[in-house]
Amino acid sequence: MEEVAKKVGQDRVLILARYRNPEDIDLFKRLNNFDLNIYKKENNIGLPVEKEGVPYMFLVGPDLKAHYLFIPDQELPILSERYFHLIKQKF
Repeated sequence: MEEVAKKVGQDRVLILARYRNPEDIDLFKRLNNFDLNIYKKENNIGLPVEKEGVPYMFLVGPDLKAHYLFIPDQELPILSERYFHLIKQKF
């Protein structure tokens, strides 16, 4: 994810997460050497995938709609690598 942010610009990457305690996010970032900002997601944004309760990624197009929706799978990290490669090619 950070490699993609370097390519497209950190100001163009938005990470939303649900959490109760901000210290949990700080700990996650320290333990994983994660330098990107993570913002608290209070409400759903209207994507059907939100009902699944799984992590997901997408690009927001000029039309302000979600494009290239992707649900990562821990058992198939190669798919995430391919997704990130595809996204980097778009920029």
